[in-house]
Amino acid sequence: MSRTRVRPPGFDEVVQLPQALQREVPPEYLDANDHMNVQYYLVLGSLGLELRFGQLGLGVHNIPELGQTQFVAEHHLRYHAELRAGTPISVHTRLLDRSDRALHAMAFLLDRTNNRLAFTMELVAVQVDVATRRATAFPPRVEESIDRALAEDAALGWPAPVSGVMGIRRSD
Repeated sequence: MSRTRVRPPGFDEVVQLPQALQREVPPEYLDANDHMNVQYYLVLGSLGLELRFGQLGLGVHNIPELGQTQFVAEHHLRYHAELRAGTPISVHTRLLDRSDRALHAMAFLLDRTNNRLAFTMELVAVQVDVATRRATAFPPRVEESIDRALAEDAALGWPAPVSGVMGIRRSD
């Protein structure tokens, strides 16, 4: 099986994406190797996407209104550079695709000191009815919001460095 690997985007490309958050790596995020522990890359990438989903009308703040939330069905993590205590970082997000009940997206962590990509996280999140715990369709106003964001992110001019092992399933 042959896969074409897309090169990771450069710093100047990633900063074109919406920034979800910015902070410095705190000392308590470090592990025995004196760099940020892997669990915090996942935490920061997840938080960035949660904030982006909230801007789209999704997320935990909308559970009371919609009776829906998102469950992550799959993710792929890739570490590009280590991060140390005190390093300024930012998290940027990109939407890739959707179906009527799932969203394919990525989070990018940037090392703002060295102007480089440190981490990518790709995921597929499924829209879920909180009462039935089953997949359900996005509400129409949320679909419109997602479609606008997808169009903006698709217009960037550089391909997303997807893993090639996940995405939105099509039932044609």
